[in-house]
Amino acid sequence: MSETIEFELVRPVNPTGSSFIRYVWGAVGARNRAVLQEHRRVLARLVQRLGFAIEDKIGSNKLITGKIAVYVENGKPVRIVARDIQIWQASGTLEGEVSAELKE
Repeated sequence: MSETIEFELVRPVNPTGSSFIRYVWGAVGARNRAVLQEHRRVLARLVQRLGFAIEDKIGSNKLITGKIAVYVENGKPVRIVARDIQIWQASGTLEGEVSAELKE
């Protein structure tokens, strides 16, 4: 039995960073908890390899959004694909200070 778990990265993340890994794990766990519980190591390897493959294509220290699909066969993740990737660039810096406070 094959299944596809699809979700979208709506918040820009670094594909080799921990936020990317947590995002993917959370999305997979929300859609199919058994895959996450039973095949944790396989999923970890796939996510890490995908992150490095994306970084090889776009360069390091870039943030991305896009669609991720995890292909599952017989309850085991076998392939992970990223589609429609958008690369986010820093648009500038903000000089000075930004603050907020509560007065009692």
